[in-house]
Amino acid sequence: MSGASLVAPAAANEPLEHDAVHTRKLQTELMVSALYCGQQARYNAFVRRFEGELVSSGRELKALFVSRHGATRAVPKLDAFLTRLANQESQRRLTLGTRYCPDARTLFTQVLRLPNRNLIAFASDRAATPLPQGRVTLLQTTN
Repeated sequence: MSGASLVAPAAANEPLEHDAVHTRKLQTELMVSALYCGQQARYNAFVRRFEGELVSSGRELKALFVSRHGATRAVPKLDAFLTRLANQESQRRLTLGTRYCPDARTLFTQVLRLPNRNLIAFASDRAATPLPQGRVTLLQTTN
C-alpha cells in the first residue's frame, strides 16, 4: 500500500501520534462492536456520557486533516480515513472470531467506568500499550 502516514509530524515539535486519532479509533472500535455484538444501548450511553470529549476530539481530528492535506482535501481524506478505521475494525472482528464480543464487552465496561473527562487520556494510554493480536495499527492515507 502506498501512502503517507496520517500521524507523521508536520512540524518537528508535533507528536507522532495524536490524541484525536486515538479517541476516534476507540470510538470506532466501540461503534463496530456495538453493532456486531448487540451493545447499542452501551454505545449510546458512551456517546451521551462523553459527548463533549467526542465533539472536541472530532474538531481536533478535522483540524489535523486540514493541517496535513489543506482545506480542500481535508474532508474527503478524513472521510476515507474514518471508513478505513471502520473497515479495519470489521476485519479485526473477523480475525478474533468468538473472542471479539467478550473483548468488546470488557472494553465497554472499562470505558463506561471512566471518571468524567478521562476518555481522551484513556484512548491515548490504550494506544500506547502493546496491542493484542488482531488489533489494527495501520494509519495510512492514500495519495
